[in-house]
Amino acid sequence: MAWTPLALPTKSNKSRLGFEGSARLINAYVESTGQDAKGTYAIYATEGLDTSFTPVTGKVWGMIATESYLYGVTGTTLWAIDTVGAVTEILTLSAEGSVTFARNRRSPATQVGLVTAADNRYYTIEGVVGTLNTDPDLAGTPTSIAVKDGYFIITTNFNRFFITGEDDATSISALDFGKAQRSPDEILRVMPTETEIALFGSESIEWHQNNPSEIASFPFVPVQSIDVGLLAPQAIVKLDREIIWLASDGTVKRMVGYGGEVISNPDVQRAVGEVEDKTTISAFAWHSKSIGHSFVAFTCPQWTWVYDLREGSWAERQSYGADNWRVSAVAEWQGRVLAGDNATGELYDMSGEHMDEGGSPLIMTVQTAPSDAFPYPVLAHGLALDVVPGVGRPGRPQDADPHVLMSYSVDGGRTWSAERRASVGSGGNTNARAKWLRLGMIRRNGRTWRFRMSANVSRCIQGAALDVERLG
Repeated sequence: MAWTPLALPTKSNKSRLGFEGSARLINAYVESTGQDAKGTYAIYATEGLDTSFTPVTGKVWGMIATESYLYGVTGTTLWAIDTVGAVTEILTLSAEGSVTFARNRRSPATQVGLVTAADNRYYTIEGVVGTLNTDPDLAGTPTSIAVKDGYFIITTNFNRFFITGEDDATSISALDFGKAQRSPDEILRVMPTETEIALFGSESIEWHQNNPSEIASFPFVPVQSIDVGLLAPQAIVKLDREIIWLASDGTVKRMVGYGGEVISNPDVQRAVGEVEDKTTISAFAWHSKSIGHSFVAFTCPQWTWVYDLREGSWAERQSYGADNWRVSAVAEWQGRVLAGDNATGELYDMSGEHMDEGGSPLIMTVQTAPSDAFPYPVLAHGLALDVVPGVGRPGRPQDADPHVLMSYSVDGGRTWSAERRASVGSGGNTNARAKWLRLGMIRRNGRTWRFRMSANVSRCIQGAALDVERLG
């Protein structure tokens, strides 16, 4: 008999059939700790949610922050929250659906632009006054909005994009438009880069640069294009200088120059391929100052995948009783990350200081790759999990004496054994050890181990080991 390390996952990356590999991280993230710590990495429970506001009831479709207000659309209501927490319902939209926001450089009277996908309208917002733009010079139906060099860039049908006046959301000239000319696909979204704008179609991307001249009246001119597009209009996000999108070939890419680097793994790509209506996939991103990581989430009714920009790894998010994560939009405002609910309209403070999701359990799940000694079976005498102990706290019994639940699968994660509990220690009990004995025979197909924790306490897994005896 000998204790041997059990490899813990660094990302979610299930194999095609499950027997080859079934590693998953759900509501968990990995942090590299290097040679200065007990192990090279640790696994933590991800940020929780604490309700801060409920402007109106419904799905939060999008949000944008300015110095004075947080704006958002929930259901068909455009609302604003000021710095003292007062909520104003600005106006009611004619239809419910996806939205895109942008803000210009004006200060303190910042102007915000809003384009609604359900009815293809363009609104301008100043303070708590929203106005539907009815300027006939904005020809066609608006589809998305962004800002570059003080200009609002408004994409419309027929492959056109209009610009407003510089830092003037209401000034539009019938001649101030350009076209994506190098591919016949319609423009789905526009994104600003460091020096240009990128026009994303369903099958191509075209870059235009702001290069005003005395000869041409319209300042943006085409400079490059590639034959890779955007799979879903809302499945794209910009965080600082990073543009990450779900590409037309079903991969997730990070923009590098005039191209894209694939960052998705096969597990993510299979999940995308299984979604029948790709237009339901959307993306959002945030900096988590509370845990020191930055994340990009891709979500739809069937799942939520989250990419950790710091670690370069994927994990899954899943709210209690749901297939996906309850968050549908995020905004960073007043030093906090606010997350909008996809059904209730609640706005949550999202932080590593919160251990549940608005009162619902946040279940941290760590699932290993199959362990075996192929081609030999082994007898498993014991399993030990290195969990940070003594984290219990006063309150509910499950929080005062938190436990970790262990189960295993012999068929690649299709079915699971009954769960067995082990305590990780009440508050201050740092001698507690999570350990299970008499685990039976592991046959040649191997055994996948699953650990789940839902107590409202700090949770961290640092390692695991098996006490096994080879047979044969």
